[in-house]
Order: sequence, then C-alpha cells, then structure tokens
Amino acid sequence: MRNIIWLPATSRDFRRFWRFLAPKNLKAAADAIDAIYKGVEILRLEPGVGRQIEGLPKGYKKWPISYGAYGYVALYHFDAESVTILSLKQGKERDFPRMKSIARQANKKA
Repeated sequence: MRNIIWLPATSRDFRRFWRFLAPKNLKAAADAIDAIYKGVEILRLEPGVGRQIEGLPKGYKKWPISYGAYGYVALYHFDAESVTILSLKQGKERDFPRMKSIARQANKKA
C-alpha cells in the first residue's frame, strides 16, 4: 500500500473550494472536503486507475472524485512507494491550478 502525499499547494485548492461553498452551505463545504479525502484513498491500492494526462510523462494521472453535480478531479503522480496529489479542481473548471508549473517540472524529470 502506497502513502498518499499532499503537496502543500493543494491546501490552496481546498481553501478555494471552501470559500466557494461555505457561504452557501457549510455542511456541503465540509462534505465536499471529506469526499475529496475519501475519493483519493483508492489510489493507495490502485494508483494506475486514473487517466493518463496528455503531454505529461508516464505516471501523471487524473482521478475523478464523485460529489455533487460535477464532482472534483485530482491530478497526481505515482511511483512504487507513494501517490503525490499535485493539484485539485472542481469538475467544471477547465484546467488544473498550477498546471503549467507542474508540466514544466514533470517534463524536466522525464
């Protein structure tokens, strides 16, 4: 079983989700955050289940997380020992936050 590592930058994603939902529905905001944490747990056992991200080296994937009408999506990288959550987005958002930076770093390592 792999460890799940959350990059510090993902805390900004959680804050963004919270600021959007909490003023409307505090319980929904808490439930969404909980759904994200629970939604990535499968990656401990099956990190290859996500969809490969075009333009990034092997091992960079995205994983849909069910919640509400649009859900969330986790961008992650995995190796033999860990799964690193790089960025999170709401299902309707077009791009991942920090995607250009992540792609630049990933392609340097490849």
